Amino acid sequence: MTGISKQAEKYACICFIIQLPILIFTWALSGLWAPSALIKISVFPQIIALIFTAVAWWRSILVRKEHEEELEREQIAEKRSGEDLFGDHDESMRIAKQGRKDFDKWALPIVSILVGVIGLVAVYSFASKYSVLSSEDSGSLLAMAFKGRSAVSVIGLSICLLVPQLILAAFLNGLSRSPEHRWMRAPAHWIFVSGFMAGVGAILGVVEVKFLSETFSTEALYVLEIKVTVWCLILLGILFCEILLGQIFEYYRPRYRKTLDRPVYESRILGVIFDPGGIAHNVAHALDYQFGFKISETSFYRFLERGVFPFVLAVIVVLYLLDCVFMVRPGERGLRITMGKAGKTILNPGVKFKLPIPFQSSKIVNTEEIRSFTMGVSSKFAYASETAGPADEYADKNTVDKRVIVWTVKHVENERIYLVATHGTSRGELGDIPEVNMLSLHAEVQYQVDETNIHAFLYNYENPEELLYTIAEQQLVGFLANADLVSILGEKRGATETAIEDAIEEELLRLNSNPETATGLTIVNLSMVGVHPPLSVAESFQSVVSAREEKYTEIEQAKAYKQTIEKDSLAESYNILSAANNYKVQLTLEPESEAAQFRVHMKNYKLAPDLFRLIAYLEVLEKISEDEKIRKFAVAAKSGKRLTNVIYQERKLGYSDLDTEKK
Repeated sequence: MTGISKQAEKYACICFIIQLPILIFTWALSGLWAPSALIKISVFPQIIALIFTAVAWWRSILVRKEHEEELEREQIAEKRSGEDLFGDHDESMRIAKQGRKDFDKWALPIVSILVGVIGLVAVYSFASKYSVLSSEDSGSLLAMAFKGRSAVSVIGLSICLLVPQLILAAFLNGLSRSPEHRWMRAPAHWIFVSGFMAGVGAILGVVEVKFLSETFSTEALYVLEIKVTVWCLILLGILFCEILLGQIFEYYRPRYRKTLDRPVYESRILGVIFDPGGIAHNVAHALDYQFGFKISETSFYRFLERGVFPFVLAVIVVLYLLDCVFMVRPGERGLRITMGKAGKTILNPGVKFKLPIPFQSSKIVNTEEIRSFTMGVSSKFAYASETAGPADEYADKNTVDKRVIVWTVKHVENERIYLVATHGTSRGELGDIPEVNMLSLHAEVQYQVDETNIHAFLYNYENPEELLYTIAEQQLVGFLANADLVSILGEKRGATETAIEDAIEEELLRLNSNPETATGLTIVNLSMVGVHPPLSVAESFQSVVSAREEKYTEIEQAKAYKQTIEKDSLAESYNILSAANNYKVQLTLEPESEAAQFRVHMKNYKLAPDLFRLIAYLEVLEKISEDEKIRKFAVAAKSGKRLTNVIYQERKLGYSDLDTEKK
């Protein structure tokens, strides 16, 4: 029997030494420099690979010692061939062999069970944590989990982990074809799994760079990564379950003398995928069985088997080069990012070119989109549509109905309550205490990204929209502290909106005047969607408002009655004064007029008495003649004198006065 070299030990030791810094490097940078949930959980398969490498290392030492023991016993047996003391009858004398058997019998199952149980517990813990982060109302938790994240950093870290792990796994996988290094196949499988997760992390980083602010929001991309991470954790959970079930199946597995030993914890699932030629051989055997002849030995299948890898590689290269072209759509502005540094030129709409990742990337911002948030509700960036149903039937409780808000109906969860100043005070133990009112207010703020200042929007602040929300809340609270509740609810509501909007714009202008503090945002409009007292006091406040309205109504009615009485009194007094003045004039002017007329008559009478009497007689006759009620008769005198006697008699109605046409 020939001896066995220490090559297996050396390779296992070197693999352990390489994996350990990669593990530390991954854990440290995935939490500090490039926060990524997927890269962080890739530490799990790295730890498993490290444990299995240590097991393979220790077992290779035991196997070597066993072979050395066997070699030594053979040499001694050749020298003392006739002595029974050195015969092969007593197995207890084979110390190294017994140690290796005890290791296989006890250490391997214990390691497998511990790895499976601890792995499942860790997978469940992280899956529960990330499931909470993937929920709809976890915006603040996501921002905290991915604080300081840069997509370019994530891509760079993923590539730095992917390349060495794939090279190491491929080397160990090829090395495991040799029976001496057979136990290095299980670490190679788990290194492949870690490299696969790093590759998926790189793809998600490219998606984030490519589609951020173009199709998806930052929060949506974070949720996508969390969901992919949960699926990868489920995959790890399946592999850990396989390790535990493998202990049961191992007892019922048939064994033959010439069967090659394999670790009990080695995954059959990963073996199908990552074993040398595993997939190709499995497909070939399936085709041979299906068609009944060696189709895997035909020239076409051999050509396909040889050409698949170059074809896939060519597709990957083409897809990689396609990253050099990107489009800035109408209403958008973009920047070229060269090795993490933003270019000074703002890209207008059109087809643009750049170097592929990781040398250059692009940032696209929609500058015409009207963005909005709502102050006074727990989910400030969620809003109901115009066609929403009744307020008490909303599917999303953190939305606000833009049409009607009734004070006594609950519309949103966790409404914010603001304090509004009053002019009154109340007496307390410590002296006069200012009184305040409580108010629930939903104000929608609409804003845009300034197309001339997208550098500030992208790089001055981690979340400029959150900063704008904080500024708006600050100005709103400051305004309400000096406002009047009744005025806000009533006639000064429009003025309140204008005043708050002006205050926010003034603060934004102050920040935007300095390039280092600029936000890159501009206010479009502010509207108060709903202003009402808190729900707990809404009915009482409604009673107070109703009583106040009744008071104002009665006061206005009294004022109107007062004005009516005053006007009627003034009109009546004016009429009385006018009548008195007229009577006064009548009493004074008529006698004076008659006296003046009498004096004129006397003067005329003295000048011509006969003529005056004749004229007076004729005037009387004329007046009498004009009266139709008096009947006139003319009688001629018998004497020769021209004498006309007129007999006047009041007319009486006769038959000639009857109107026969009327009945």
